[in-house]
This record gives sequence, structure tokens and C-alpha cells, in this order.
Amino acid sequence: FFFFFFRQEAGAWTLPRAKTPRLAPGPKNRAAMSGGHLSKDFFELIKSIGECKSKQEEDKILAAEVATLRQRFTEQLSPKKMKEAVVRMMYAEMLGHNADFGHIHAVNMSQQTNLIAKRVGYLASTVCLHSGHELTTLLVNTMRRDLKSTNHVEVCATLVAIPKLVNLETLPALMDPVCALLDHPSEVVRKKAVMALHRFCQLQPSSAADLSEKLRRVLCDKDPAVMGASLYILHEGAEADPKAHKDLVPSYVSILKQITEHRLPSSFDYHRMPAPWIQIKLLKLMATLGTADQRASEGMYEV
Repeated sequence: FFFFFFRQEAGAWTLPRAKTPRLAPGPKNRAAMSGGHLSKDFFELIKSIGECKSKQEEDKILAAEVATLRQRFTEQLSPKKMKEAVVRMMYAEMLGHNADFGHIHAVNMSQQTNLIAKRVGYLASTVCLHSGHELTTLLVNTMRRDLKSTNHVEVCATLVAIPKLVNLETLPALMDPVCALLDHPSEVVRKKAVMALHRFCQLQPSSAADLSEKLRRVLCDKDPAVMGASLYILHEGAEADPKAHKDLVPSYVSILKQITEHRLPSSFDYHRMPAPWIQIKLLKLMATLGTADQRASEGMYEV
């Protein structure tokens, strides 16, 4: 595995070279990705919509599907059929048809212990609900519990839903559990936690000051993807208060220099260009911090 960490030597941050890991999906993962848990009828629905010659024809098929779903949700469905009904409801809403009668079932599914059902519930809630929706308050306790789960997949499903569903009322209840995940052993969880905190800072800019020290530690995360995610919050913080971020210029310069020297894994390359999106964000950061500041600008000359 690739370990991304900084070492302070002679006043500079250094990054060791490493190879990119390649993980192949197991049989269970391949089965889940194949969609074998969904019925043939559902695939026929998708096929018929894809073959529609006009929007009117599509609307007719989806109107019939919504009517069927409305009836189906009143029945006693097995867990498998309920999961498919929620997926179909989500599909109808994505194509512009109102199926709000099924929203509560998506919320209920996110509270189940079955991992696949929980992920479907969170996904449907994210697609169909918004931060101001009355049902989002029913998810807060579930999210707090799932953020403490020992299963990182369950934690990730929650972190994906939080940026879409969080609001000023629910933010205080989720702030501490999300911050605690910055020290999670899984780099995927740490990255998604940073992304959730980014949304928190957008909703409540005053919280950025309280997160300053935590975000500085994240900048030195051993995984480059986590470090890259932190740049977006730090950039917004630098735009709001450049003086508080001036001391990070040497770190940004060092990171950019290491990227241009191809010190990151090849998985971050795009057409042989090393981590172009991280480079762009670093350049924007330095442009913000170097504006009308000769000393900071001189520190950037080497890159």
C-alpha cells in the first residue's frame, strides 16, 4: 500500500516514493456490481425507456410505473422486493416523475442492518430528498450511529449522504462524529469525511476557524487523495482570511514540487500529467496567498 506522509528535514517536507496498489474485486463484489439482485422486469423497464422515440412515450411508461409503485408500496413486500421498489422509485424520480409516496420507505431502508439495503436507502434518500426536507431529521440518529460503525463501507455510505442532506439544524449533531473520522484507518473514509466537512464549512463558515488545526493535520495525511481533498477547504479559508494561511506557503510549494517530480502514484496521472487537478488547486491557493505579498511570492519562485 502507498503511504503518503511528510517528513520535516532541513526545513522541507519530503515524500517517499512508492508503488500504486492494485486491488481486484472479489466474487461477491462482482456479483453485486452485475445487478443480479434486480429482477428481469426492472431491466425490461430500463430497456423500454431507452428505446422510446419521444418524451411523450417515455412519460407514458413512467406514469404507469409510478402508479404501479404507488400500489406496490401499500403491500407487504419482502426485503428484496422492497429494495427493488425503492430503486424503481428513485429511477422514476431521476427522470422527472414525482414519487414522494416512496420517500419514507427510502428513509426506513437506510435504518436497516443489512448493508446493501442500507446503501440503497441512503442513495435513494440522497437522490430524492433535499436538505430542507422534513424527512431528513429522521435520518440524523441513524447517521450518527452509522458513522461509528466498524464497517467502513457503512461509514462511507453515510458520508456520501451527509453533504446532500445536512442543514444548519442537523449540522451540530453530525460535526463531532465526522471530525472523529479524520483519524480513521481507511483512507477512503478520511477523504469522504473531509468532503463532508467542506460542506459543513459552506453551510456555516464560522466553523472553519474551529477546524483549522484539524485541516492542517489532514494536509499532511499519508494518502494523497485525502491531502488533495483538504485543499478545497483550505482554499476557501485562504480566500476568506489570507493572513491566517500565509505560513502554509512552504508546504504548498513542497507538495507541488513533489507532484511535478512524479512522486505520487501513477494512478494520479492524467495523460502522463501528474495529478493535474491537485496542481491546479495548489496554484490557485498560491495565487491567493501571493497576491500583494512580496515575501510570500518569493517563497513560490522555485516552482
